[in-house]
Amino acid sequence: MARIGSHGRRVVGWALRSLSAAAIGALLGAGAEAWSRVSGLGLWLTSAGYAVAGLWPAVTVAAMLTRLAMLGWRPGQRATDSSPDSSADSSPDSSADSSADSSPDSSAASSADSSADSSADSSAASSAASAPGPADHGATLAAFAVVGAASAATLGWSAWAAVRWAALHTAFQPATLAVIAPAVVSVVALVVLALAWPCARGLREALRAIERRALARRGRPPWTRRQVASSLGLAAVAALAGLAVSLRSWLGAVDLSNALSLALAPAVALLTTALAHPLVRRRAGHLVGLAACGAAALTVGGALTMRAVAPAVVLDAWAEPTVAAEVIEQLHQLEALRAEISPASAAPRPLAGAAERGHPDVLLITIDTVRADRTPLHGGPAHMPALARLGARGAVMTRAFAPGNVTRRSLPSLATGLSPTRVRGKVFGWALRLDPRHVLLAERFAAAGYRTAGFLCCDTFWGRSLQLGLDRGLDELVLSRDGAVLANEAAAFLRANRQRGPRPPLFVWMHFLEPHQWNGGAAYLPSPEHARARYDAALGKVDGMLGRVLDALDPGAPPPLVVVTSDHGEGLGDHGAPYHGTDLSNSQLQVPLIISGPGIAPARHAEVTGLVDLAPTLLELAGFEVPKDQLEGRSLASLLRGERASDDQGGYAFAAMVKDRSVSEARTAIMRGRWKLIIGPQGPELYDTTADPGELRNLAGSSPALADLKRLLRERESLDARSPFVPLSR
Repeated sequence: MARIGSHGRRVVGWALRSLSAAAIGALLGAGAEAWSRVSGLGLWLTSAGYAVAGLWPAVTVAAMLTRLAMLGWRPGQRATDSSPDSSADSSPDSSADSSADSSPDSSAASSADSSADSSADSSAASSAASAPGPADHGATLAAFAVVGAASAATLGWSAWAAVRWAALHTAFQPATLAVIAPAVVSVVALVVLALAWPCARGLREALRAIERRALARRGRPPWTRRQVASSLGLAAVAALAGLAVSLRSWLGAVDLSNALSLALAPAVALLTTALAHPLVRRRAGHLVGLAACGAAALTVGGALTMRAVAPAVVLDAWAEPTVAAEVIEQLHQLEALRAEISPASAAPRPLAGAAERGHPDVLLITIDTVRADRTPLHGGPAHMPALARLGARGAVMTRAFAPGNVTRRSLPSLATGLSPTRVRGKVFGWALRLDPRHVLLAERFAAAGYRTAGFLCCDTFWGRSLQLGLDRGLDELVLSRDGAVLANEAAAFLRANRQRGPRPPLFVWMHFLEPHQWNGGAAYLPSPEHARARYDAALGKVDGMLGRVLDALDPGAPPPLVVVTSDHGEGLGDHGAPYHGTDLSNSQLQVPLIISGPGIAPARHAEVTGLVDLAPTLLELAGFEVPKDQLEGRSLASLLRGERASDDQGGYAFAAMVKDRSVSEARTAIMRGRWKLIIGPQGPELYDTTADPGELRNLAGSSPALADLKRLLRERESLDARSPFVPLSR
């Protein structure tokens, strides 16, 4: 029993040393991360505490596994083999080399510390010294490392090739990929397992033959274990760098700054943990290790205290691309954090007399990927009779621009009334996980007493379980990729609602996907003529669904506010872009926009408009005051009601490509009157969109309009630098 207790104490001491060294590493890693990304004592403590909470256990486990592997591999000890002729290959040089490369754990075995590390190392060293066998100066390490790397590379390449082949031949169908990729990898894995061991043994024997020949000729080995280990490490770094460069074109843009931010804390933690191990093994270092454990525990406790007293600070830490943010997302429900803070009031105040007149129903319909110039509103060839009829009885904004060229930037901007550069969140799949402090348009109508519902594609953007935030404020939710299902469900909902007795007004948001899938998900682009024909057919298909919904509106009831628009356009080969998400040309930004309803006269307005203007416009048209200190967009209600003339040479719209894992370089565009300025990697691009609608002639070097647009962009940069949760001053 005494011996069992002694072994138990040694095991505990062995584990505590890793725990202490990891505490030092976690503290330094978390401190480095917080120092580089945050400011302010409260935010620094919160970020550092959550980073420690994630790093400390992870680095402890990594340290313990590494030490166990070291005990097995003994990279600084002389390896042996049981072959009968082994003793003939031993030499003083090899012994000296082995001794010179011996690990710190082994050399400390004779110290008075009597630690578990020392005991284990001493036993391993004794058995290695007494067993017969040839000197191994890195042959085994090199052989198994090379074969292991080749095996991993083969498995990785086979998985990549299987997924790419299936994607190109099946239009990226997830179910097909889920069957093909595992099957291919399983077969390759069986082959690799069958060949790895004989290949490793053969390579080891070949390297040992080189060692023996060098010993016989020069009396010293051609390499040492330390040289082999260093060379393998450098080769691994070079291979990873080469892989990243060679796959960059396949993988798309990678946000290296965010990647480095996430890698900083783990890298510092692992390095300092390795350096701290010799310190905490000595008696003098025990107190340092205990102090580090205490400091790490206090740091984590401080972060949890901030969670209790200042949850908004935790959300500030979550907004940064850090280890702390990942830990926060795993430990806490973001929506629960939101419930504990006091976001800007969602309830809009009614305008004078609006309650007596009544608040109209609001139907917001967004159709994915609709390029304005292909629709009948802009003289396009697509057969869209329902859209044309709605345009004939409503106001058509002929120069409306989406705030982004992808859905994850455009729709959150529309829903919040903020430009994409001020919408806070994180990319999740194809969507954006919104910062919980944002207040959405649906929430404002719900707080005003509206019954709210959404008929939307898809769950990857609005699914409740994903907690992306775009569904906030929608009491009833129907999700489907099939627009026909959404149209039928929405029509049935509208008919059932009008049969109710006294009822609150409705806010309904619909989103159709069909035009996004015009090419069937194929990776290639057909000829320009066929591409446009297919695209126009998709627009005609979704128009039939739109008509079904509009026909369900009660003709005898007060007319609702109806808005039809899109989140972005489509390249269709213009500027070399087959689809969207590649540039800020009008083919990807200019979208149709119709607003019809009570008090809105049929008209066509050429004033430049952005979709961020929809939130304040709909609130005012519905009879509510616009919270100008919370919304960036401007209300168009006075224009739509005929109270002012259209400013065809003015207006304002801003669009941006925000740098993330799919966008390598940020770009911005500003539209005012006939002029459009794009700032991107090629420098400023200025276009007269009236004289040059295809944006083919860059006038940045000759037009006086450049200075005014640059001034507007500088004002935007100043606005973007401010938190979106601080009230605007108007």
